[in-house]
Order: sequence, then C-alpha cells, then structure tokens
Amino acid sequence: MAKFQEKTEQRATEYVDFAEGPHEAKIARAKLSHSKDSKVEMIVLRVVGEDGESGFFNIVFGDEFGVEQLMFVLTSIKHNGFDIPEEIDWDYNQETVDFLKGKDVYIYVKKEVYQGNTSGKIKRILNQDEYDSFFEEE
Repeated sequence: MAKFQEKTEQRATEYVDFAEGPHEAKIARAKLSHSKDSKVEMIVLRVVGEDGESGFFNIVFGDEFGVEQLMFVLTSIKHNGFDIPEEIDWDYNQETVDFLKGKDVYIYVKKEVYQGNTSGKIKRILNQDEYDSFFEEE
C-alpha cells in the first residue's frame, strides 16, 4: 500500500508526438464520446508508443466508413496476436471500448499544420500488410 504524499507541483501535460511514418503502438485508453456538436457518436482512442509518444484516433459512427474504421482497428489488433471474440457486438458501446483498451496496433502518422503548429496526427490504423509495406525494399 502506498503512503499519502501531497502533490504540490504542476502535473506534466505535455504530449510527445509520434514521428511521421508507421509505428507499433498500444491503445492506452478508449472511451465513448460525441463530436463537439453532440450529433456524432465516436470512440476516442489514446494511442501510445514505446518512447512516450502519444496521439488520438477517433472512430466515428453513423455510416459504413465508421464500421470500416473499427474493422481496421480490430484487424490490426488481430495481426498483433490477439483473438477477436465473435460474441461481442462491435459497435458504439462499452463492450467494444473495454475490449480495445490495452491492445497493440499498427498506426500511420502524418505531420499536419493546425493553427500554425505542426504536429503528428494518426491518420490510419494499419493491418499487417500495410505496415510491412513501409519496410519492403523496392
């Protein structure tokens, strides 16, 4: 059991971006959320790398594209050695969120400029073939 120690310093809030390109990563958090206007349901993933990098990826629901995004995430998880249970209703729900937490995935990051700041944005969750293709010699 830990003993209480009062925390008086500021908490670190700085994120380290992923470098541009493909990465092996882990889904550190997953949560049910909505767009800013509350019209669109989405699952927000916080993805972390081995060197302290982190980024976010949103799975947006409401059309076929959202389902496709989720299927790519599940495929990446499967290609990282996890079995995908058939009994789960893969949709915008807590059961899906709970499964996603802590799973390894492959990601592709692209540098983007937003409001004058350049940062790495997770553009896609990759399957094994997509990830491997970045390392094939031509």
